[in-house]
Amino acid sequence: QDMFWYHIEMFRFIWRPNTMLQRKVEEAKASVSWERPIISMHVRHGDACYDHRAQRKCHEFEDYLVAARKIKERYGVRNVFLATDNVAVIAKARANEEFNFLVRETESAKFYSGKGAKEFVERRLAKGEGDPGMIGWDAAIDIEMMGHGDFFVGTMSSSLGRLGFMRMVGMKRYVPPFISLDYAWCPGHLRRGLRVYHVSGEYKRFDC
Repeated sequence: QDMFWYHIEMFRFIWRPNTMLQRKVEEAKASVSWERPIISMHVRHGDACYDHRAQRKCHEFEDYLVAARKIKERYGVRNVFLATDNVAVIAKARANEEFNFLVRETESAKFYSGKGAKEFVERRLAKGEGDPGMIGWDAAIDIEMMGHGDFFVGTMSSSLGRLGFMRMVGMKRYVPPFISLDYAWCPGHLRRGLRVYHVSGEYKRFDC
């Protein structure tokens, strides 16, 4: 518990949105008709789906819906902010009638889902593919918008999803209802010997 709140406070101190990020977030919220209460859902379909050496399961979109349904049944919330790197998931969300999905139109999702999607994004950017600034801004906006939600559904093995959840906790000053499809928060502290495949080509300890 102490380690959890230490990380929350540390991230809260480091993550202090400047005027430009605040403006971009407000514009993004207006574009999706932001209305609370909201479930912040992060669907990560990057190397978790393509790199079978990683100790992470590639969950289907339907798995996230099952989790969101549990929150809906208990708290009556239908609005879901979706942050994802998969355009196919965005299409499924738009076709879903059970929830009201709030989805941003981003070039980053097209980049992650297009040609070379099976390769680590760091390597693609190093080769000159994509716009690092665009990808960085989209990631920052997603983290901040997830933090503005009221519930969380995602995977704690994902750094971006975990940061979105931590931002939410830091803003609320309490732990909101959440469902992780894989590990507990910061599994490096909870599972001895857990290793994940790193972009360097080596297996490294998973930690916060």
